[in-house]
Amino acid sequence: MNKLGIFAAAMLALSVGQAANADITFTQAQLAALSFDSATGTPVTLSGFFNTAGTHDDGTPMGGIQGIQQDARSTFGGAYDILYGVDVAIDATGHNNLTLEFSNDNDSTWMGGLWVEDGSGARVLSATTSLPALGPPGVPTRLSVSLAGIDASDIVKIGVIIGATGLGTPPSPSAVDTLHMSFAPVPEPGTMILWGTFAALGGVPALRRRRQA
Repeated sequence: MNKLGIFAAAMLALSVGQAANADITFTQAQLAALSFDSATGTPVTLSGFFNTAGTHDDGTPMGGIQGIQQDARSTFGGAYDILYGVDVAIDATGHNNLTLEFSNDNDSTWMGGLWVEDGSGARVLSATTSLPALGPPGVPTRLSVSLAGIDASDIVKIGVIIGATGLGTPPSPSAVDTLHMSFAPVPEPGTMILWGTFAALGGVPALRRRRQA
């Protein structure tokens, strides 16, 4: 069996083995369709929402392929979460989590998380995770939310959570601020393993030789 045949066989074996527990993620089209869904906790003023490619409005790059900018200023103190979502139709039977890579492209610390909803209206929200102020472009952080507790065969909405603490209470770094967050889908672990196997088998040089021929 040649190297390409070995790679194909490895692909089939690993894809079958991982199909039962691989995570689901967003597509780029779903990320581009994210829109404001709701706010929890303290009331906030929501204006100036932009869902754009992975660049700030001045053209500088964000960390992910799709970005959100939101004027999240508030006259209220305390903590809050803003939820953004997109309608989907996903049968995720046998999958465990929804995953996504977050990049905090702001120079202030923000919080990030994920949520998912099924056809009955049951919604699961992850706890939010602190995404440090790393400055643009942000460094990707992989976040997940468990699909346990909802009907995974009938997912109708998936979304992201962006939050801050002490909003409107200076000198909190996220007080009276605009969030800048970007996202990228998470490749299945099996895919990355397979391409590593392909490279180890000398697949890349082989392809180069074929193209030159």
